Amino acid sequence: MAKVEIAPLRPWDDFFPGADRFAKPDFSDLVKME
Repeated sequence: MAKVEIAPLRPWDDFFPGADRFAKPDFSDLVKME
């Protein structure tokens, strides 16, 4: 079962390598714009 939880985490980074990076700068950009 542990493998199933880690499996989706690995492909996620491969499919959305910028999602993690966009989530961080996105919040910073919103705070700066406000």
